Amino acid sequence: MKKAIVVLLAGLSLPLSAQCWQKASAGNSHVVATTTDGKLWAWGSNGSGELGNDTTSHQNLPVHIGNAVDWQSVMATDRMTVAVKNDGTLWAWGMNNIGQLGDGTTTDLHIPMQIGTDSDWQSINGGYWQTLGIKTDGTLWGWGDGMAIGLPADQHAPAQIGTDTNWQIATGGARYSVALKTDGTLWSWGLNTHSQLGYFTANFYTDSPAQVGTDNDWQNVATGYWHSVALKTDGTLWTWGYSYAGQLGNGNNNHEETPVQIGTASNWQTIAAGHSTTLALKTDGSLWVCGALGGYSLSQVGTDTDWQKVYSGGGFAVALKNDGSMWTWGNNLYGMLGNGNNTNTTVPAMIACPQVLAVEHFDSDQGIVVHPNPAKNYFTIENAGPISSITIYDIRGAIVKTQTDETDQAIDVSDLQQGIYLLKTVDNKGHSYNKRLIKN
Repeated sequence: MKKAIVVLLAGLSLPLSAQCWQKASAGNSHVVATTTDGKLWAWGSNGSGELGNDTTSHQNLPVHIGNAVDWQSVMATDRMTVAVKNDGTLWAWGMNNIGQLGDGTTTDLHIPMQIGTDSDWQSINGGYWQTLGIKTDGTLWGWGDGMAIGLPADQHAPAQIGTDTNWQIATGGARYSVALKTDGTLWSWGLNTHSQLGYFTANFYTDSPAQVGTDNDWQNVATGYWHSVALKTDGTLWTWGYSYAGQLGNGNNNHEETPVQIGTASNWQTIAAGHSTTLALKTDGSLWVCGALGGYSLSQVGTDTDWQKVYSGGGFAVALKNDGSMWTWGNNLYGMLGNGNNTNTTVPAMIACPQVLAVEHFDSDQGIVVHPNPAKNYFTIENAGPISSITIYDIRGAIVKTQTDETDQAIDVSDLQQGIYLLKTVDNKGHSYNKRLIKN
């Protein structure tokens, strides 16, 4: 006897909300993020162990990293990840060819490892081959690429930069660094081949922090590969450096040696800079982009006005909305969009919570086998007995396809959009199985 099973969302053992993300960070080709329960997740490239899951295999879906739930801040950079826990300890993993992990070696790490024993780290950030940290006493520290941090040689462990104790924000690009002090002044040092320091240097290099102009009303700063973006306390947006893809947003691809104001708007709130992209949020919740993901001038991304946070990687972007949902778009060569495939996209698409999509939350293949998976137009289900019902949910938990006939033929999914789905099947004995289904 056939059973037509009506599956209620509340009856699922898995939550199907996508509103669980707390914060994220986009590196050159990988992403790390925390959920509201404090767990750490990562996806994208992993050739140097930068995801921290003890492998070197790329991942196009969120992978749970370790068991810790006390991450204060986690930053993805170029093939490495650095983090600070709530107790002020420093952690790092990934590429370490010039000591950028700070553990005193040049050996890659494939899982999070504590760096040193200090417990007074306040914030952490990185460039392409350097790491920068600020301690609770306001001192600035750097390690990795010596040129980028202004030291005569590469540093394999944290080394203090100068003696000042009023550093507030520090960030880095390709072989250069930029930092903001608590007095609102802006400073930069390192390589200056593309005007990325924001001032002229005769020999294309500055070996210690030098002030950018004389203004003392800077509020925030972000760095791409060879360009920088900053906000002032009056809400205006400023950029400088290299602009081959239009990442300065000045209407052309001309480089700027010193900071130039972009437009006349004074309601900019949040900024992010990637390899050749600039992203910014206004106080009205609208999202804007220029460079590789936009053009020579800032243009609005869609019409939504509920964006809260934004992160820029190497040709891709990650953004969070007020409801805790995550959206990604752009280059997806290594799966850094986290959507289960490696197809590039041009518009933001929502990424489900990993509690829904992570592999470990789905049944093993002992119950049923879905083939092929990923599926393009059709898939089949192999099991020991007849199937009474098939229900497919999208990442929001909405039912997008149902079938209540006993079936052993191919299931048509050609009408579904690319993405990740939950496949729930019930056999004629009432046994239920959940499977992750990827639609290419």
